[in-house]
Amino acid sequence: GLAAAAPPGKGNVRMSILSPFVGSWSSEGLKRLCATYAGAPDRVELVWVDRNHPWARNNCWLLPESTRSALVDSGATLLHLPIREDGSDEISSFHREHRVRDDRWSHAKVYNLQRGNSRRVLVTSANFSPAAWGSENTAGELVIENFELGVCVERAAWPFAELEPFADPKD
Repeated sequence: GLAAAAPPGKGNVRMSILSPFVGSWSSEGLKRLCATYAGAPDRVELVWVDRNHPWARNNCWLLPESTRSALVDSGATLLHLPIREDGSDEISSFHREHRVRDDRWSHAKVYNLQRGNSRRVLVTSANFSPAAWGSENTAGELVIENFELGVCVERAAWPFAELEPFADPKD
């Protein structure tokens, strides 16, 4: 699925992800996933919330510690989705009409795949997890546990291009 969504051409693909649920990934699993779409773990960016963000309430955004470590150790970047610091009631980098008191978010997951100047954005139900994207069984066959649906859009804008990495990924 990700190979079909990746822009055509030569060179590595950069993938940026917005998914409120991240499954259990190992460094080796990340490498295998990235190889399917001509990417690399050090070209993966995950947009994430800090522990004080309203969306972090009730453990609604889940990133296992082992996966966070695998991402960071593999060279992936965790991008900080901040809330406004000026006291206003908006989440600064999502959209202007989403109020801080409203801790709901879109259920959609968004994957930005970029190769050179070509970009495709995949809006899907697929979490960033092996259940959604697959893992190898002992026979080396790809096993996908979930049925997911998505729409891929060419040349779409990525609204999170200006986010900064976390100063400390443990936050």
